[in-house]
Amino acid sequence: FAHAAAAIAVTRPGAQPSVPWRNEIDEFLSQQR
Repeated sequence: FAHAAAAIAVTRPGAQPSVPWRNEIDEFLSQQR
């Protein structure tokens, strides 16, 4: 879960704004399986 959040966050600018929402992480993980 943390790796997925980091994978999304590094594609966005800024510190706090780059942190993904839970639904974004869930969607990302579902696309990886």
